[in-house]
Amino acid sequence: MRPRRILCKEPHTLLCGVIFLKKRVIKLKRRIVESMDFPAEAALGLVRAQVLGREKMFVENHQGVHAYHADCIRLKTAEGILRVEGKNMELCELRRDRLYITGQISGFFYEMPQ
Repeated sequence: MRPRRILCKEPHTLLCGVIFLKKRVIKLKRRIVESMDFPAEAALGLVRAQVLGREKMFVENHQGVHAYHADCIRLKTAEGILRVEGKNMELCELRRDRLYITGQISGFFYEMPQ
């Protein structure tokens, strides 16, 4: 399949083409990683979250802290904003690609983009 050239005068059309190509590249990377039995979170930069009971959470491959409060921590990730909710939460260890949260964790989920 030959790549198509996108010729346009409107910048938003070109942006749509770039986003389309990025999605195709991500899908191709996922297929390659799956065929090689390589951990996807390492190869694709996906978030890996481990919850230990209700008091501890270890997050790898994040892209930074978006917001921090004792009852809500929002993390930037490749998939969007990961929201961790609870009470008396603290960031015990914060490094460039991983962090460690303690406190009474009640749940976590991805926020829907607006």
